[in-house]
Amino acid sequence: EVTAAVRAAADEAAKARTGGAPAVQAGAGLAGLAKVPALIVRLKQLEREFAASASAAEARMLELKHQLDEAGSASHELTSTRAQYAYELSLCEAAARAPAIDDDELVPAPPHDAAMGPAPDEHQLRLRRRAAELRTRRELHADIRRLRISVAAARAKRTKMLDSDEAAKPELEKLLGAASSLASFLSVRSSLGGADAVEPDAHLLPPPLFVLHAHASLLIGSPKLGATIYSVTISPRKPDPAATAAALPAARAHPLTVRLEIMCARTRLVLVFEYFPHLHVLGVCAPGGGSELLAAVDAGDDGRTFPHCRALLAASRGTAPLRVGALLPAVPFRWAQWLGGIEAELPDSWVASSELTAPAAASKAPPRLSLADVLAILGSL
Repeated sequence: EVTAAVRAAADEAAKARTGGAPAVQAGAGLAGLAKVPALIVRLKQLEREFAASASAAEARMLELKHQLDEAGSASHELTSTRAQYAYELSLCEAAARAPAIDDDELVPAPPHDAAMGPAPDEHQLRLRRRAAELRTRRELHADIRRLRISVAAARAKRTKMLDSDEAAKPELEKLLGAASSLASFLSVRSSLGGADAVEPDAHLLPPPLFVLHAHASLLIGSPKLGATIYSVTISPRKPDPAATAAALPAARAHPLTVRLEIMCARTRLVLVFEYFPHLHVLGVCAPGGGSELLAAVDAGDDGRTFPHCRALLAASRGTAPLRVGALLPAVPFRWAQWLGGIEAELPDSWVASSELTAPAAASKAPPRLSLADVLAILGSL
């Protein structure tokens, strides 16, 4: 409508210039052109309102996708619990169908020793055995009743969650359709599509990098963290030819790396994770700047020492011991090992005999940090 109004004002100004007296032509042209700035301002306002509504719809889609993922995880958990209950119920029913023990099947009592007192009555012993069998059967039937109640409750909970999933499915399909149209109009890639996409080279990653890649892919576009991951890619390593020729075999990294692009509160950060198979160590660097942010994630971890005993042993083999500086630009922080599922703890005896500085040797082991914790710390810096 605004564009049509601008065109109509231009047509009126053109007609006024071609017909009528010169003074009338000039006045009509100026009046038509005076409407154009207001119409342009209105057009810009509508563009801003459309961009704001697009951002709100994208955030709503992310929230609904997160809810759908949580519902799917809960459904899988309920399914496994139901299978376990069914297995235990079958065991209890098999025990209930077992025949009663006859007197001939009972194990005979050992010969009585006269020194232990009078011999017990055989009838009393049989009664005690029957009473013990009766108590056991009652306990089994009570367990069966409890299991049946638990299975019924689990089935009701699963049915309720499936109903809620079905109720949310139409709304989610509408939002996904709106997201695709908005993404094509704004010429941006939707983070929902990036989170579900499977990298074709993911199966070629070593286990630590694969764990990091899978975890980071699940957190793409999450709005609840301090820093937001908006891209997770697998890229080949670009080594320096001169440094590669002079490097020891233990310092050679895997040819594939995992690259995370993160938007912090004040800056855009790119993290590149490398894996060193001989040392079983993950290294991280920030090629675009931000190394001081990585060092600030854990105040007691400066990355200038090997993070665990295996790396320290592998580095000490050979005539020339390997230094941590040979891994540069990658830095083996302890928190980087945890992101790949690698234990990063050194015993006190190893710490005292290694090249650790005095403050690092006296510091206590920090708590394990997850990828969400690291993102929250980076967002607060």
